[in-house]
Amino acid sequence: MLIGAAMAQGIHRVGDNVRVMPSTSFKSPDSDIAVFYGFDETLRAVFKGYRDAGRPVVYVDLGYWGRKDLGRWTGYHKVSVNGRHPTSYFQNRSHDGSRAAKFGIKFSEWTTGSHILVAGTSDKGAVVDGFAPEEWERWAVAELRRHTDRPIIYRAKPSWLGASPIPGSMFQQTRDDVRKMLVGCHAVVTHHSNVSIDGLIAGVPAFCMEGLASPLALSDLSKIEEPRRHGDREQLVNDIAWCQFDVQEMTEGVAWRHLKSEGLLP
Repeated sequence: MLIGAAMAQGIHRVGDNVRVMPSTSFKSPDSDIAVFYGFDETLRAVFKGYRDAGRPVVYVDLGYWGRKDLGRWTGYHKVSVNGRHPTSYFQNRSHDGSRAAKFGIKFSEWTTGSHILVAGTSDKGAVVDGFAPEEWERWAVAELRRHTDRPIIYRAKPSWLGASPIPGSMFQQTRDDVRKMLVGCHAVVTHHSNVSIDGLIAGVPAFCMEGLASPLALSDLSKIEEPRRHGDREQLVNDIAWCQFDVQEMTEGVAWRHLKSEGLLP
């Protein structure tokens, strides 16, 4: 795969030894670090095996912005150490805005709106998080209904065609830019979707359980009428920008060198 080959070349350029193998041949940890793309059942076994052995894993998947810059596989991909999300460490150091600037992100003032946007995950994503498909979203809508009478829009993951309407909410499944749904939005509610980051940039408060919006979001849905509208969003974006790299940067060793310089890898 292009991503795996790019990471392998970059690791070699930094001066570390690297060996490429198909994930299907994994039996037990036999290297110092595992690097892989995606999170299917086999790769979840790789992740667990290495972490149980006390060895680092580097998980690569679709990025936060610029995913399709120059093409599906050559755009930006998130690179996370020892977790599906780099939440536990991505703000251990304060990063300047030089890298974030290339994405042309413009912040809007904090807003007040009327509807609540529940951003769903896919069936595969739900299983990875320990839920049945749509289990968390159905719980979230029911919990929100206990605390608010605001309109709730359930935006299903566009790529998952198995989604269905949830009682107490209006169903939407579209590939239209999600930013259209953020207009007039009171809050974004999601388990970990990047829509929560989009919301914060647009001045819309976020509620999430995991993911990089967490430092500026709430997780208690009983607080839906008292969302958080403060925090350094610019610094959040600056730090997120160093959690994703394009294929050229992977090939040149920029990604690997950064992880080592941050003290995340030996």
